[in-house]
Amino acid sequence: MAVARLFYDSCIPINVINSIYFQPIVDAITAIGLGYKISTYHNLCVNLLRDARKEKQLLIDGYKKTWDDVECTLMAGGWTDNSHRSLINFLVYCLKGVCFVKSVDALDVVKDVATLFSLFEEIALWVGPNNIVHLVTDNRANYKATGRMLSKKYSSITWCPCAAHCINLMLKDIAEMSHIVNLSKRASEGWTEIIRPSATNFATTFIALSSLHQHKHDLQSTVKDKTFVESRYAKTNQGKAFISIVVDNRFWDDIDIISKVVSPLMHMLQIVDSDERPSIRYVYDGMYRQGWGSKSY
Repeated sequence: MAVARLFYDSCIPINVINSIYFQPIVDAITAIGLGYKISTYHNLCVNLLRDARKEKQLLIDGYKKTWDDVECTLMAGGWTDNSHRSLINFLVYCLKGVCFVKSVDALDVVKDVATLFSLFEEIALWVGPNNIVHLVTDNRANYKATGRMLSKKYSSITWCPCAAHCINLMLKDIAEMSHIVNLSKRASEGWTEIIRPSATNFATTFIALSSLHQHKHDLQSTVKDKTFVESRYAKTNQGKAFISIVVDNRFWDDIDIISKVVSPLMHMLQIVDSDERPSIRYVYDGMYRQGWGSKSY
């Protein structure tokens, strides 16, 4: 309860408990035992912050030496924050780990390929063009053009689009098909809307439909239950619409079919969008197992 009270009293986000640094701090306090004196406000804001900065700089310097030895991948991810600013995050991946380089407010940059290229080249020069063998960006036309321009100028750099972004675009095209749109609308009729695709993850629609299908029998049992049938809600127009959908086997068959169709894409998205391990080897292995390529890698 001591930890819980701290979280609740200070309005600390609950997901802090998942931080990789949370268990180490608990272990350190436990090792010292009773009487441990917590750092002061001043130390956290000044001395320890300065030490943390030095620690991170040493870590980055170690990464840079790895870039010289085994080369690296430069990753650029575009996104929009809560203030509707267009931002680009630049990160460098190597065998030692991922290093954040910088975040750029690119509202006036992303629409102009020449300006976007200058930005990418600036980052590439900081990392070292000869240290970069792979450039990964979104699959938007301006990013594709920029990536190809950088590859043309620096022969050591090979550009490719982000696999997760490509799959999201595939799911977006499927989700915009008239049959899927109508199916999604029906799935949202009669109860609280459950399908709310975000601006970047079009898998949400199919996750919601699949989840709904898993509760098919529960929903059908509900509308046949005497308590529900005799309730006031069952006699309203909204209730009747809900009942007609739940007992419609064609509706459930359609959800089942589309869930099976997009299942391989969803599985692949889960693999390539994971932060736990590099995914390209699993993608190539899957291609080989399906007979789409040779296993020469």
